[in-house]
Order: sequence, then structure tokens, then C-alpha cells
Amino acid sequence: MDKQGLRSGYTTGSCATAGAKGAAMAILHGHPVDAVDITLPRGQLVRFALHSCVRHSEMAAECSVIKDAGDDPDVTHGAEIVTRVDLEPPPGLRYRAGTGVGTVTKPGLELPVGEPAINPMPRRMIRQALEEILGDAWDRVGATVTVSIPNGETLAKETLNGRLGIVGGLSILGTTGIVVPYSHSAFKVSILKAVRVARANGCTHLVLTPGGKSEAFAQRVFDLPEESFIEVGDFIAQAMAYCKRYRPSRVSFGALPAKFSKVAAGQLETHSRDGEVDFRFLAEVGAMAGLPPMLCDKIRTATLAREVFGWVKQEPQATAFFQRLSQAAQRSLAGAAEGAFAVEAILFDFDGRILARGRDGA
Repeated sequence: MDKQGLRSGYTTGSCATAGAKGAAMAILHGHPVDAVDITLPRGQLVRFALHSCVRHSEMAAECSVIKDAGDDPDVTHGAEIVTRVDLEPPPGLRYRAGTGVGTVTKPGLELPVGEPAINPMPRRMIRQALEEILGDAWDRVGATVTVSIPNGETLAKETLNGRLGIVGGLSILGTTGIVVPYSHSAFKVSILKAVRVARANGCTHLVLTPGGKSEAFAQRVFDLPEESFIEVGDFIAQAMAYCKRYRPSRVSFGALPAKFSKVAAGQLETHSRDGEVDFRFLAEVGAMAGLPPMLCDKIRTATLAREVFGWVKQEPQATAFFQRLSQAAQRSLAGAAEGAFAVEAILFDFDGRILARGRDGA
């Protein structure tokens, strides 16, 4: 449990490792096993109950684990992770994508194009687990590890795997072996991967948005490959840092009023716990745009960005207000970019219409 009483779970990589170890034990001992202990990357020893364990022959077996992601809203929670081990030539350890596990088709990920989407850390975990049972004489012993997720191709439609170039199913993931509920680090890793894939596939113009709705609006504006569009949630500062590392020529940020107002006020971590919308700032922008003093006072004590924008839209100075706000957002983002690329900020209303665009030099 964490401080909020939320329960942690285990990654698909941990589940696949437990299945691989169970399969190796079934081969070696000549009978199925019910549970296995595996060592996670940070040294914790964890016992996994096996959902199934079948010995197909003297040289092949497969085991499965039902993934428990704890209290994280993980798309693979409850999925069956099936791992088969075949002892077969040639010498060495190989990985294969079974049903529901994807294959890498675009450069930019940790794995080469054509490889099964079993990430480096799960591969290391599986190798270690197999060596505990079979030894490490890979110059003489050959093994193929096949990981499957029976409904993985359907589940993958709820992820961004397709955009990252992972086709045919899910990825086998995990860096620590543990799923932390509502993990910010996992989201940030997904942003990094998206930026890296976009750049590796020749995208020089990246479009950052907080979520799916603003992304859909941005896709109406820009005729760009799907890899160019990256959902960054509340982690705009982190996304800009990744962009600085991979150097596109242009970054556009598009958002709805609340998130956009936070960015305009210089707040690039936009989660509510990092601060609410600064209505005093919006009132100052309104005053500079020539809004009536009584309306500026009303904005100063407001509680919702939506209502503020509704009031402003009724005023003759609305265009000036929105343009000043978009230029403030552009300056905030440009400060994070530090001249590494051109930046623009696009303010959408709730129907996807562009209220204003802040650009370099405007």
C-alpha cells in the first residue's frame, strides 16, 4: 500500500518472468508446478501463483499468470500472461512474440525493428530466472521464450502502441517489476518514447496536447503523421525537456482554457495539486486587453476557467484577451525551449475552434 492506501501490482514483465521460470522448472523436474519465486530488479523476492502450467514434452512447457496491477487503472489488469519455453537449437536465448504481443515496426524504441515488443528489462529478468533453473551455458544450450496475451491485440487498441509502431498486440513492460498506482514516472516514460519515435521517424514538427480531446482538435489543424501528436497530460515541462533532447525544428502546444491558462501563467506542471488556475493572472491579462474593470474584478474571484471564458466571449475585447493569453503561453513554453526550436501555443474553445495562436516573434 502507498500513502493513499492504494495497492501496488506487478508488471507484465514480472508475470512473464514467473511464467518462464515455471515452464523451465516443469521441463527440468518433469511435472507442472503451482507457484514460483522470482527476484525483481531491485532485489525483492516475490512469489507468483501460476494460473496454468502445462508440460508439452521433455523439452517444452508453458505457464501463465493472471496479472494483478493493484489499484492502477492498467489496461492489462486481469489479463493472462502466457510464457512458453522450448529448449531447442541453435544455442542461445531467443524471444518470440506470441498471440497478442506486438512486434516493433518503427525505429526509436529500445528494440530494433522486427523484434518482439518484450522490453530490455523483462528480457533480463527472464534470462536471470531461466539461468537459476537451467544454468547459463548458452553457448551449448538453446531456448526460445514465447510470450502471449490471448486478448492482447484487442487490449492494445486502448493504448498508444500503434502510434509507437508496435503492431499486433501489447508490449511486455517493466523497469522495476512493480506497478505503482497512477505512476507519474510511467507516464513520463511514455512521453519520452513518443518523442523518440517521432524523431526517429523523421517528424520535425511535434504537437503536444494535454489529452485526447485537445489532440483531436489539433489534428484538424495540422496535417502531420500520427507520430507527431503526443499526449503529455500534466507534464508539459518534462515533455519540453524531452523535445530539447531530441531537437525537432518546431513544437506546437494546443489546449483548452484551464490547462492553457496555467501554462500562460508560467505553470508547466498543470496537475491540480501543483496549483489551481491563477484567476488574478487572468484578471491582469483582462485589464491589459481592455476588459471592463467590473469584469476584471469578477474574473479575479472566479472559480472556473470555463465561466471566465464564457464571460470574456461576450465582450468586444475578447480577441485581444485571447491573443494576449496565447502570447503569454508561447513565452512560457519558449522559455522552457531555450531557443532549441520554434514554439507556438494554440488556445482552443470547448468546441475545437481556435480562439488565438501565439507564435514566435508575434
